[in-house]
Amino acid sequence: MTSRLGDLPIELFLNITSFLRHEDLSVLVRVSKAVHRVIQPLIWTNIELHPPEYHEKYDYLEARLEMGSTYRAYHAKRPGEEWQDAFDYEQKSRSFVELCEYLLQSNPARLTELTTQVRSLCLVVDTYADEEPTRSCWNIFARFTNLESLEITGKWSWYNEFVAFDGTASPLTKLRVARIYGYVPREFIQYVLCSGSSLTKLEIGTLDAPISSSRFGDDRLNSPPGYSDPYESDSDDEAVPFGFRAEDLALESDEEDLDENEVAPRPLIWVPDSLDQCQFLSLTSLWLCKPSEAHIGHGNWHYYTPTHSVRSDRRSLVDWVRLVRAVIPTLVNLTFEHRLVGPEIESESTTSKEFIEIYGYGPGDERFKELVLPMLEEEVSWPALKRLAFYGILVGKKAPQGVKEKVTNHFSSLGVDVQFYLGKRMLFVPEEGTVCISADGMGSSSDSSGDV
Repeated sequence: MTSRLGDLPIELFLNITSFLRHEDLSVLVRVSKAVHRVIQPLIWTNIELHPPEYHEKYDYLEARLEMGSTYRAYHAKRPGEEWQDAFDYEQKSRSFVELCEYLLQSNPARLTELTTQVRSLCLVVDTYADEEPTRSCWNIFARFTNLESLEITGKWSWYNEFVAFDGTASPLTKLRVARIYGYVPREFIQYVLCSGSSLTKLEIGTLDAPISSSRFGDDRLNSPPGYSDPYESDSDDEAVPFGFRAEDLALESDEEDLDENEVAPRPLIWVPDSLDQCQFLSLTSLWLCKPSEAHIGHGNWHYYTPTHSVRSDRRSLVDWVRLVRAVIPTLVNLTFEHRLVGPEIESESTTSKEFIEIYGYGPGDERFKELVLPMLEEEVSWPALKRLAFYGILVGKKAPQGVKEKVTNHFSSLGVDVQFYLGKRMLFVPEEGTVCISADGMGSSSDSSGDV
């Protein structure tokens, strides 16, 4: 008599499935209802759509240690297909998002049935070129109501328009960990912040809409705020580029002229005007990341002068201060990170480490000294803080040592471990204004993926 899978003891059956790939489980789930009940949670509880060992390779060592022994449900490669690169896994993310979008429109009950099983979700939102002109990819995440960990990297899309995120969606009340990088709409980030009462770890490094080179004239891919395009449509369609609302784009005043040949990536202004709606009762770890202006007077980079949005940079730093002040009582780990911005051609002549050492300590550091350091030097109580880290800030050959020593001495007297790291650079495509394709969506080159 042939034994059936459904008749096996559950412990033995689960042990067998631990050796199977996700593709095998997706086939096995169709065998019977009994098998389906066991297999479906294995597929949907923890979703990790990055290549195997992605986080071990690209995350900072300190960040990995802070995350602890986090289980990563990587999709194993098939035997003989170890050559598969990150593109194959980005296709997995793309297919996953498209499936959820389809179910959101065609069968929302089924989408809810599946998404409520998910406890951790880590993926790249990369729409690529799609036949559908309007996407609603950001609204699917509000359906993952039982999420405890959400890690998203957003890529820029020139191809599609997006339905703006519905900020009235019910908050993710069980969310504990949120890591958001790249091009992600402001409304979605603020929605995540509304889960503040349960959040214990928040890590954000996001970018505003890129501005392409003025050399393209009327054919430029994306114009700066305040730019008048004679061919621009007056349509009132609900879909907007990248999911930004008109009032969001209007936040950028035309007082700052960004109609230049090359405009560096700008930090997204994502902190709400009022933090009263964000109840950060449990936040112990905060990691804040943004692009930073290099010192082009150093080295041989004097011929290249990208335009940086000083207004965006200053407002971002002011918002950092507001957010940190709001969570001081519970903070255990606080990290500030600057990604020093450079053109993609720099990858041919310098490593990330060389670039930061040569061009480090630029105008971005001066603004950090002016707007953030005074808050850190205040005589206030940091009751829970154990670690303060800086990446890409006050580093490089020209960085003044006295400033670092002052910060270190102040917090060491409070029993806080203070560390400064070179960090990673941010490479971008000057013609398009977008960051170069990278593992974390923030333009870091492959040579900067280690613990620097």
